Order: sequence, then C-alpha cells, then structure tokens
Amino acid sequence: MIATNELTTARTPALPKIHSTSIIEDTSRIADDVEIGPHCVIRGPVKIGPGCRLIGQAYLTGPLTLASPAGGATQASDQDIQSAFLAAGEQALPAPAASSITIYWIPGSGGSYVPHCVLLDCTEPLWRWRQEPTLTAPDPGDPSFEIVQVAPATALEVIEDTGGGTASISGFLYSTSGTKTIAFLVPGFAPPASGTTVQLALHRPQSQAFTIADHVAPIIGLVIGPTAPWEADDV
Repeated sequence: MIATNELTTARTPALPKIHSTSIIEDTSRIADDVEIGPHCVIRGPVKIGPGCRLIGQAYLTGPLTLASPAGGATQASDQDIQSAFLAAGEQALPAPAASSITIYWIPGSGGSYVPHCVLLDCTEPLWRWRQEPTLTAPDPGDPSFEIVQVAPATALEVIEDTGGGTASISGFLYSTSGTKTIAFLVPGFAPPASGTTVQLALHRPQSQAFTIADHVAPIIGLVIGPTAPWEADDV
C-alpha cells in the first residue's frame, strides 16, 4: 500500500523475497521484508516500504512511494492509490457511480487467505477540512500578546469506533479527493468463527470558533469472518 514516509533501507542485490522472474532497477529502494512475486517490473526511483507485497505481474515506474501506514491517517494522491492497487493485482478503479465497501484478502502464511484491508470508495468525500481561526502567541516572551491565525482544521474524518474495546484497524490511508479510504486491519487479525464486527464511523471534531460539537456517526458495522467467501464450504 501507500504512504509518503521516506525509506531507510536500500535495496541490495540479494533479496530472498524477490521472484527470479522480476526485473528491478538499481534506482529502486526496497525494504528487507517486501515480497515481490513473479513477472514484476520496477523502473526508476520507486520506494517500497516494510510490509508491502506485490503479488505478481506488476509494472511500476517512478517516482512512486509504496508503504503500509503504521497507525493514524495518511494522505496519498489518487494516482498513487490507483498505482498501488494495480501493483497488487487489482483492476483500475473507475470513479464510483455509487458508494461501495470492499474487503481485500491476501494469502496468509498457512495457505489460506486472510483479510488485509477495507476500501471505502464513495461518491462524496469522507475526509473534509475547514479554515478555522485560532489564537496563538507569536512571542514566547509575552504570552499575553495573541494574534488570530487562520489554518486548515479537520472537519470530517473516518475512524474506528471501538466502543472501548480492542482496535481492529491499524491505520487509514485516504485520497487527496477524500473519496477513497483504505482501512488497514491490524497485523495478525484473526476473527473467530462467528466473525468480528469492525465499526467504521464518521467523526466531526468539535470547533470552538464555530460552536460545533464533537459528533460521531456510524458508517457500517462490518462483520468480517475468518474465511474468504470463495473458500467457504457453504458458498
């Protein structure tokens, strides 16, 4: 997946998790635990961070940065998100005619598929910002002197509403347009046979300047089971 953090691990000629049929130029920088499947081509300044996996038949050209976000929320361009899905083997994602939610599964260590992330592809932005005035003290030596500064503030965001329980989401990635949101499940996410409900919600932070109260509204309670739909015996 994608993020904008710089990588610190440069590629070396002998990486055991790169398939022998893949072609990778020396200008790329790839973290040690990255898995690159067969028939991939990586050209130019491409950076791939820890935890990423190219399943196969991916063609990447730089400049491009791929990584898995570690907590919080990270913004990426719509084009980078599109490139990451193509690299993972997905088809090109068209502009949605209606809002949709898709669970993506990846091969697990035991051979079965495991849930990896959830894509919210919407017709309206779920991430929004507002210009908000705040009082700041520009002179640390005179905290009584304050000026008004106007800066962007979060007006709407996607969160996991855990209800005080254990989090199932490790982090979010959202597009600059705000219409695409990728919620990454925590590493080792292993729902029981009855499934785990992941409650995604919209959060409107409070604003003293505009007298707006903090508010959380549910998007969906997504029940994720331990077995991919195509592997279930009753399908």
